[in-house]
Formats: sequence, structure tokens, C-alpha cells
Amino acid sequence: MATDQLLASASTVDITPNDPCWMAGYAGNRRSCGVRHRLTARCLALRQAGVTVVLVVADVIGLPWYFGQRLRRLVHDVVAPGSLVLCATHTHSGPDTIGLWGATPEVSGVSPAWMRTILLDMERLVRDTVQTLQPARAVASCGNAPDVSVNIRDAGELDRVIAVCALQTHGGEPIASVVNFGCHPEILNNRLLTPDFPHNLRQAVESRIGGVCLFVNGALGGMVTAAYDESASPPGENWAAAAAIGGRLGRAAVQLITVAPSVGPGQLATADVRTRVPVENRRFDLLRRSGVLRGSRRAAGYVTSSVAAFRLGSAVFITMPGEPVPAIGKRLRLALNDFTPFLMSLGNDELGYILTPAQFQNPLYQYEQSMSMGTQTADRIERAVRSALRKVGVRVSCLGEPGGNWTDGC
Repeated sequence: MATDQLLASASTVDITPNDPCWMAGYAGNRRSCGVRHRLTARCLALRQAGVTVVLVVADVIGLPWYFGQRLRRLVHDVVAPGSLVLCATHTHSGPDTIGLWGATPEVSGVSPAWMRTILLDMERLVRDTVQTLQPARAVASCGNAPDVSVNIRDAGELDRVIAVCALQTHGGEPIASVVNFGCHPEILNNRLLTPDFPHNLRQAVESRIGGVCLFVNGALGGMVTAAYDESASPPGENWAAAAAIGGRLGRAAVQLITVAPSVGPGQLATADVRTRVPVENRRFDLLRRSGVLRGSRRAAGYVTSSVAAFRLGSAVFITMPGEPVPAIGKRLRLALNDFTPFLMSLGNDELGYILTPAQFQNPLYQYEQSMSMGTQTADRIERAVRSALRKVGVRVSCLGEPGGNWTDGC
């Protein structure tokens, strides 16, 4: 086998809690009473010329920095710590993994026992996936998504791009697909566990082209949600809307995959850049001090986080440790207009909303401001993005000079 041969594999593991749990995403004190759809963690492994990259996406609202660090330590012998990327679909109908949605605001809703269970589940998932690598070829493309989302803060501010990457064997057997689109999975709001519309999206893709489908959320912040008739069913129970929206996105992804070009030449490259983000949000600091937010890595007014990037030919994947607004997503796509870009939100961390400086002055974003680390978050992450992209050999043309911001002209 040629040393520069691309290898790929994918697999899934069920992470649905066996017992009732505190559910994340809306108001607290919401206890699950059943399961509508199983929650999963899905893994894609890539290897080329001795470089291994592993992407894991879980059906949870977000995974904090400390969780990812623990997983990296467990699997460091099969993938370098900086080459393991951990994302969340951001479902609002899964267990509390952050600590904000317990019985009362002063009590964490996280189950340490369940978190330990899924940590070990993901360790086995990564190991099993890496052990089944096989020669593969990859295609990637992006296009306009169907009209399924709305920004309830600013109707004209949406990142409507859907990006896809698919891998198959040289004999044409499907291995995996990655679908990237920005929208809050918050159609459902009851007490049944479900990935929300990503379940239906993945089902639509897998039923048509096979393999394992990974849905990775995009620029969903401030506040991009699904567009549907909320009067058609009791509040929070429009299962038909979740099926319809997920199905439309899945079918759009399949259409893109069937005509997508090869990612072309280029060695697999990966980078992980740490950043220190100032904590200006007093609420977050108080919750950390009271023990509601666990695993904090705060020191001298900062939290440590990271931005990861990997490149597969013309496909460039970049993470953001939270929920970036569409203005950031569109700016990043503009900077990467020579590539097929994947903006992977909630990557390796969940720092809340990532807003532009102007949005911190806009009263429309009062809620998002209350759920953000602060005014300097976007700038710190932009610097890390620029550095990570350079490390994987991508020249960025539009992010501006250090100290600029996401709304500067190119």
C-alpha cells in the first residue's frame, strides 16, 4: 500500500442514558421520561502519510474542554491529542453535559456517572474506528441549503451554505459522510430524548447512499433556529416538522454528494491551537465558584480553549469552541473561497455564543450576551483560527490583521 494512500473508517456508538436525566437546552428542571430516538456518538477516522485525524460528533448540547482532554489522554496511543476533534450536534433534547440545567439554577444537571460512561464509550469508539481503516477516496462540495432556517434576531443574517464530504472505498462502497449546516436543533421541547432534526437528516443520507453520516453544526448562533409552523402541533411536539426539515437537509446533502468533485491532491494535515479567552461574564464565574460548572480551567480571569483545523485536499475543516453567529460563518467562508470550508461549531469546547463586537452593543442580542464569555471572545478565536489554518497550509486572505474583527471588510 502506498504510504500516501488515504485511509478512512467510520462507526457509531449508542450513548443514550439508561435512566432519567436532566435535559439541556431550555429552562432547567426538565427531567427526561423516555426516548423517542437513540442518541449516538459518531466517529470518522482518516489517515494519510502517517497523519491520523479523528472526528467524533455526539448528540449532546456541548462537551466542555475537560471532557475532550480526558478523551485525548485515553486514546493518545492511537491518535495524537491535537488530532482528535470532538463536536456536539447541540440537540436541546439530550442530557445536561454543561451544568446549567439542573433542578434549580444553583444545582448542576450533569450526571458524573453517565459522563464517565460515555467517556469510555467514546474511547472504545475511537479505538474500534481506527482499527478498521481502509483505502478510500473523498469528494467534497457545498451549496445553498433549502429554506429551513430563520434568524429570529436578524432575519437577513443567515449562513445558508450546506457543506458535504463523503468517503467511499475504491470499489464504491460507502464509508462515511459529513454534513455541515448551521441551525439550532430545538424543534422539540418535551421530555423525550432525541437528537431532533439531525436524526432525520442522518437517516435520509444513510438510507440513500449508505455509510455513517456525521452531522456537524455550523454558524447557528444569535439566533438561528428552524423555520416551521409552530401552530401545527402542541408546543415542543412537532415531530413532523423535525422529520420534514431533517429530511429536506438530508436530501439536499445527497444531491451535493452525488455530483461532488474529488478533494484532489494534497496530504492530510492537522493543527490544534490553544487560546486564552477572557471571562467577562460574572454569571459564569459565579457558577464556576459554586460548583455548578465543573472542570473549569480558569486562571487569572481567563479560560483555556482551542481551535482545531484539518485539511483533506480542497476540504478544510475548522472548529470553533462555541456558537458563532452567521456573520462569522460567512466571513470565514469568504476567507476560504478557494476551498470547500466546514465551520464546525461546538468544537472541542462550549464557550457559549461567539458574537461580533457590534452585536455586543446591540440590545437585540441581550440573551446571547448573557450566554457569552465576553466581548473579546471572537477576536481571540479569530487569532487562533488564522494560526491553525496557516499550520495546515491554508492561506487566509480576508480575516484581516491581528486585532481586527469579523466584520472588517476584506
